[in-house]
Amino acid sequence: MSQFRRRILLINRPFQVRFAIYVCSWLFVLSVIYPMLVSQLYDWFFKYISADPNGPMIPFLQKSRHDMLFWLALMQVCFMLMTFLMSLFMSHRIAGPLFKLSKTMNGLRNGSLAKVGFRKNDHFQELAEDYNFMVESVADQISASKTHLDRALAATKDEAARKEIEGAIKALSFFQQP
Repeated sequence: MSQFRRRILLINRPFQVRFAIYVCSWLFVLSVIYPMLVSQLYDWFFKYISADPNGPMIPFLQKSRHDMLFWLALMQVCFMLMTFLMSLFMSHRIAGPLFKLSKTMNGLRNGSLAKVGFRKNDHFQELAEDYNFMVESVADQISASKTHLDRALAATKDEAARKEIEGAIKALSFFQQP
């Protein structure tokens, strides 16, 4: 095994547990309904076999079997569709914030010190807060650096040093707060 193997399974515990509960809740419902339907099928089977052991109920049992299989298949398709739709809804609340964060980070690369904002029910709210704290910290550092460079520029008489300081101020001006 690799030395850097991931040891923590639940990295974002609230999100991961909630997502697992949503997905597994449908599987739980399905696991309750299927045995009940199969049990009902066996009840019908024993009821009709015991009523007439010679077999005139065989066509009815075959029809009941086909009906039961149809309903089981239909329910499976319905549960799969509901699980799929629920997963889409959940993944939307995941993918949306990550897309916004990616877009904001691309803006940062282009000099924008804009903050990122997620919708109320989006996941990873703490990620937006951390990003915004980072942007504030960078903006504060840039402001402090500009202040120190402006003071150094005012105190410097050497032309070469002044050009270097002006270049540094210009480079820091690349970052703009909205």
